[in-house]
This record gives sequence, structure tokens and C-alpha cells, in this order.
Amino acid sequence: MLARIIRHEWRALAADATLWLVGAVFIAAIGYGVWNGARWVQFQRAAIATATLEEGERYGRLRAQLDELARGGKVSPFADPRSPSNAGGRLGPRYAVLPPAALAPLAVGQSDLLPYYFKVSTDSRDAVVSATEIENPQRLLVGRFDLAFVLIFFYPILILALAYNMLSAEQEQGTLSLTLSQPVSLTTLLTGKVVLRAGVLVGTVVLCTLAALVVGGVDLAAPGAFVRLALWL
Repeated sequence: MLARIIRHEWRALAADATLWLVGAVFIAAIGYGVWNGARWVQFQRAAIATATLEEGERYGRLRAQLDELARGGKVSPFADPRSPSNAGGRLGPRYAVLPPAALAPLAVGQSDLLPYYFKVSTDSRDAVVSATEIENPQRLLVGRFDLAFVLIFFYPILILALAYNMLSAEQEQGTLSLTLSQPVSLTTLLTGKVVLRAGVLVGTVVLCTLAALVVGGVDLAAPGAFVRLALWL
């Protein structure tokens, strides 16, 4: 009986054009959120790679300059890489990097507000907040559109669209009494309705997450990736 109720509920949901429209909007939002999250992670990785390349090239020039000075070359005292003050200040700072985590394409979080790489030097005038890149303040205020945003704000709307009239619709149409006159209890009827809707909702989240993993190039071999994925699901 439960399987029959689930099949009937599926046919009833499939015949509702409004739910298909809500589902299409939800899928479009998911696609954009996944793409935007993956694009932001790619931007972060590119910025970190650029910073690392700049640091390597700068240290290469410093080594060449040190070799030239060892051969008797001359340089201004303010640009002498042998000076600890110059090396720790302007010439030889290193980058502290916080690379994107394994599941970063799923949730941008505050990584667009907080710096994920910072040039560390002995100059006390530098501050972490002053090292952020120029960005549209309106975009920073609103936040980036990612899969986490979709699930937090749009997912409840889909739940309401699927579950708000599970029993009230049949009661208004007069079919609830007819259904309960058959050898089926209200608990079984409600269980069938909930199981179907829960399957649709949970399946949507799982498929969206798998799509995000593929599009975002998530490395599941990274330490802790499977644990975080299980917590996400």
C-alpha cells in the first residue's frame, strides 16, 4: 500500500506545472551557484600562483645580486640585500598563503572579505586589512552567489513548494475522506507523501553536490575531504 501511495503522489506532483517551474528556477540557481563558486576558487588559485611566482622571481634576482656583490659589485645601502633591515622589509618579504580547502567550490564563505594571501615582512606598518584587493563594495556587502547560498535561502522555498499542501489539498478537494475510507491509515498516507518528497529533496541536494564536485574540480583525495563532504550532506 505504501508503494502505491508513493507512485500516486509522484504522478500528482509530476502533473503540477508550478512545481516544475519552481524546480527549473532552482536548478538554474544551482548551476549558477556551482559555476560561480568554481570560478572564485580558480581566481584564488591563480592569485596565489601569481604571488608565488613573483616571490620566486624576486628571490632569484636577490641571489643574482648577492653573487654580484660577492664579486666586488657595489649597491646603495638602502638596496643592499645583505642588510637584515632591507631583506626583512622591502626586498625579501615572504607570502603567507591560505589555499582554498577541498570543498571550497561549494561555499565561498568570507574568503572574498578576508585575505587568503599576505606579504609578511618586518615592516610594522603593514596590516592584514590593508592587504586586501580592490573589489566592488556592493558585491562584498551582498556576498557571492554560491551553492551554499542556494541551499540556505532557496532550498526552504522548494521544501515549502513541495510540502505546504500535503493534506490540505486533498481535504479541500474532498478526496481525503474517500482515501481514508479505504484500508489505509492516515499515518501510512502521510508517510508515503513525506517519503516521496524527502526523496526528491535529498536527491536534489546529493546530485547538486556531486555536480559541484565535478565542475569545481574538487580533490576528494585531500586530507579530510570525505569527512567534510559527509558533514555537508
